[in-house]
Amino acid sequence: MAADSFSGKARQLYECYRPWAEGAGENTITETLFGRRLKDRGFDKEHRRHGTVYAGIALRAQGGVAGEEV
Repeated sequence: MAADSFSGKARQLYECYRPWAEGAGENTITETLFGRRLKDRGFDKEHRRHGTVYAGIALRAQGGVAGEEV
């Protein structure tokens, strides 16, 4: 599956980022800045019926193996 066919809901991406950053001892950033950083890295923001999503990025299913396509 091509990466450009993935999309992740903006809020869910941030909600996964925040505990990851805290667990890694990193200072967390706001949800707004998180979105800007995704956009700066080339992920397009799209407004859809079910909410805002970023194209080209998605969350890995829990229990996935590193390097495994989901």
